[in-house]
Amino acid sequence: MAFLDDLYDIHPIDIAESIARAEEWDFERGSDETISFAIEGAWRNYLLLLDHVPSENSLRLMCRFDMAPQHENLPKLYEMLNTVNAACWIGSFTWDAELQHMVFRYGLLVGEDQLVDHDQIATMISAAVLSVERFLPAFELAIWTDKSPDEALQTAIAQAYGHA
Repeated sequence: MAFLDDLYDIHPIDIAESIARAEEWDFERGSDETISFAIEGAWRNYLLLLDHVPSENSLRLMCRFDMAPQHENLPKLYEMLNTVNAACWIGSFTWDAELQHMVFRYGLLVGEDQLVDHDQIATMISAAVLSVERFLPAFELAIWTDKSPDEALQTAIAQAYGHA
């Protein structure tokens, strides 16, 4: 059944490209193993980068967005990173001070003989954007108000539930 083998053996980056096309997102293939696309979120625009890393049997997804905290607010931002990462189980946030970007990272390990399908990649993208949308208000509250990281997180989550 070579036909069925070919049908289900679609490269993960090709699947991601088909999702981007269907959603009408701007995208760019950096290589056969990489795609980036821009997504308009509720709070701002996000740049997503998906890398297929065959040597690690993994897919790496990064969702990047701009933040511009003032230098004196960086200690609060770092404390907020610890607070948010403790509450977020599917990935983690990191701060790139040089580029002034927050990055949400999420990885999927795939066994050597396993195939990744459309639903898995769509779920990765959705989970990353939902995580960013959930925690972004907490980061903003922590760096632009006098709220502690715990207060900022509680306030942001309460506001999100109030709008659901």
